Amino acid sequence: MSLTAKLALVKRRGSEFARAHFLLELSHDRLEEQYADAPSLREALVRLDAVARQEGRSWPSAGETLMKILAAYAMLEAGALVAVGLDGLLGETLATFGPAEPVLSDDALVMEALHSRALVHVAAARESDPPNPAGQSRLLAVVPVIGVGGRAHAVLCVQAMPFVAFHRKNIEALGTLVGHFASVMTRDDAFDPDRERTAEFDTSVVRAIHDRREYGASSIVAVLWMRRGSPVAGIADVIIAGTATPRDAVCRKLDERGNALVFMALPAGDVATARALHQRIAAIVARELNTALEESGGSFAFRIPEAGDTRESLIKGLSQTAGALP
Repeated sequence: MSLTAKLALVKRRGSEFARAHFLLELSHDRLEEQYADAPSLREALVRLDAVARQEGRSWPSAGETLMKILAAYAMLEAGALVAVGLDGLLGETLATFGPAEPVLSDDALVMEALHSRALVHVAAARESDPPNPAGQSRLLAVVPVIGVGGRAHAVLCVQAMPFVAFHRKNIEALGTLVGHFASVMTRDDAFDPDRERTAEFDTSVVRAIHDRREYGASSIVAVLWMRRGSPVAGIADVIIAGTATPRDAVCRKLDERGNALVFMALPAGDVATARALHQRIAAIVARELNTALEESGGSFAFRIPEAGDTRESLIKGLSQTAGALP
């Protein structure tokens, strides 16, 4: 090939690349405009929690709102929430969004998700799984709705979303939202305030560890340690009321010496979230007691749950860290 021909080829390919880049930017700009008011992940979790309570744990009505939240936060364009029976087989369609089509019971991604009990999508589908190759699925992703007791109650079947939204972070967000939806919809709600708060906190911690292991998602578990009889222990209720959000799970414990601990699980939180919480606590203590947190007999510690943690090891480590602080 002559030099002139090579230069022409390079120029043509450069023009094609420029056009493709322009179209991608245009698509991205339109999506940003369309989803400019999309909620943050924490806001979406708060909405899920409120919806499940308002709907009285009705799967169809709560499922409809789940789909709307997924559309607003994760750019879902079409999908279906399908019940899974005790026999592990697909049942009725609980909710749909967009131009959703019926989900086939032998769909390859559905079968893989129920088998693995984990989120699967077209890019991650196993290629050596005859007779159910990924090519036999019309779905982009499937998220099993695993309840507190470990049972698969339903599957979220994603049928359409914008190309630029089909990336790892967004898929992980789907898994996180559906996981929290499952926890809220299946936890025991017999009225016992202390037991309920503890169960909610334990569920949130277990979910945070799961989300870290499966999706790499970040959450925060923090503790406010208060020495027995200290000034700060006397304003614990004020601190909780001034810092906890509706989505945060809060529970109280006493250690073997009678010192009080207030644990807080903050879904979708990061280091900045924990530092902001610490600052709010310190500000309340300064306002109420006119002194610093540490000088009033308290201390603060936090952890980002890791994949290898357990609920017990996480709580024990936090308690020891906070109790050892000056």
